[in-house]
Amino acid sequence: MNKAKFLKVAIVVGIIAAFGCGLVACSNNTTPSGGTAATVNGVDIMEDDVTQQIHTMRVQNNLTSDDDWGYYLVMVGNTADGMRTSTIESFRDRELKKEGAAELGIQLNTEEVNSQLESIKSNYGSDEKWSEALSNAGWTADQYQAFLEEQVLTSQLNDHFAEGAEITEETLIETANTYVPYYYDGKKRSSHILFKVEDTSDEAAMEDARARARDVLDQINSGSLSFADAARQYSEDASAEQGGDVGWNTTSFVTAYNDALNNLAVGEVSDLVESEYGIHIITVTDEYKAPEEITSMDQVPADFRSGIESAAGSVASQKAYTEWLDGLKEAADFKQNDMPSGLPYDIKLDKYQKAYDEMQAENSAEASGTSTDETSTEEGAGSGEASETTGEAESTEGAENAEASAGSASAGSAEASASAESSSTAAPEASE
Repeated sequence: MNKAKFLKVAIVVGIIAAFGCGLVACSNNTTPSGGTAATVNGVDIMEDDVTQQIHTMRVQNNLTSDDDWGYYLVMVGNTADGMRTSTIESFRDRELKKEGAAELGIQLNTEEVNSQLESIKSNYGSDEKWSEALSNAGWTADQYQAFLEEQVLTSQLNDHFAEGAEITEETLIETANTYVPYYYDGKKRSSHILFKVEDTSDEAAMEDARARARDVLDQINSGSLSFADAARQYSEDASAEQGGDVGWNTTSFVTAYNDALNNLAVGEVSDLVESEYGIHIITVTDEYKAPEEITSMDQVPADFRSGIESAAGSVASQKAYTEWLDGLKEAADFKQNDMPSGLPYDIKLDKYQKAYDEMQAENSAEASGTSTDETSTEEGAGSGEASETTGEAESTEGAENAEASAGSASAGSAEASASAESSSTAAPEASE
């Protein structure tokens, strides 16, 4: 069993799952198969287009050899027929979106399509290099044009449903309970006083800033000057008028600032902090602890509300869009034809399935052996510790018990698994 081969394909599986793949799969052979793969509302989905789309995915993800393709299908628990179906469904959805958009009075923004296409092509310098890049990525010019058109139309549809999306208080609270624990819990609000240094490599300028900052810090620590007043009087940052307040750390501060912030509790004042901007004095003015359950938006700081409203709007518009598309699918006159023989991506998977099963069994055996060894070591050590206080006879008995324990120890098996990616996803740009 070639573990290296499965490792290579497992990496590809991860990349596809993380970034999308471009629809579905092939080999270097794209021999036309002819015929109609399916029809949707009287529009034919051609078998050759399905084969080409599958070819594109395989080229983009280094699955052009039959071996890589076979291992991939086995690892994601799919078949050539299943990949064909996913691809046909993506073509079906593309057609339904066109028809549905027309019913909504939405026309494809061809200017945006052409603008995006020209912007991408300009990176390659010439039509010849652009054509070469498309070919290397497994695309045809028409195929890439259709892809861009679908992306732009989908964006227009999303905008349409976003405009009509109703964001209720209930939706906001539901979204807050999803987002707040992950994005806002533990966030800190801070203020700072900046002693700006234009060139931080200038040691004389830095030393002067340190001296000025140290004098102000001493006044703050002695209580003779409040932090907010010190910021208004001495800070050279735009936040000075707000008493140094820079808000919550929901955006990225420079590393030195973040490090200092992480080590401060509410009310504490930092020592001098040096960054590429100069010298900072930092204080934490608030820290948000998310409740176990949010029942009212009053439990969430006002500064977080816009982010939650944006997320709630996206959720609502996506829900409306999905329900709309699902309705189109349900009402569509759709017929998928049987898979013809001889398609270039339709390979026998028996040997790849056998190899994968052997690898799983091998991994399971290795995991069992490791678990048994660890159990023996731990139980033997425990018996040895007990024998030190009970004498040689009990030591012997303890050793025997340890052996018996090791002999009867059962170990769980660890199965290797791959994340399946059976649906079509957004295609990447052609690249050099």
